[in-house]
Amino acid sequence: MKQALVYSIKVWLTSALVVPFIQMIEGLIIGNHTSISNAEQMILLALLFGLLLSMPSWLLLWMSASLLNRLTGSVLVIKLSLTVLSTALAILPFFLLAGTTSLSSHDLIWFGPYPIIVVACIWLYKLNSAPVIDSDNTFNLSN
Repeated sequence: MKQALVYSIKVWLTSALVVPFIQMIEGLIIGNHTSISNAEQMILLALLFGLLLSMPSWLLLWMSASLLNRLTGSVLVIKLSLTVLSTALAILPFFLLAGTTSLSSHDLIWFGPYPIIVVACIWLYKLNSAPVIDSDNTFNLSN
């Protein structure tokens, strides 16, 4: 369980801390920011809101990683499952905040990096599977 907690914190913090800088670069390239100071203000807001608003997603990622780690010994199955779940969790808050089921291409530039970075982190960071207890109460270490 501790391993799933550390893993989910790494994924969550990396995405919440890296994506605002990607958004700043996107904004400077596209011209949404008139100056670096404007971009810096956006980064601070994105960091603050990104960390706060993604906490429920982090908790769900942690609980899912922990549960999947107990249910299956396959790291591949765990990471594939977390990829699908985390993509939905990374996009869902933007739909909820927008109050609509359709988002514009401008919105995609804003939230698009989140699922990309989250999925990259899921596959980048090492996740060790827990030994699975067989029905005869013996440990199966063949992961």
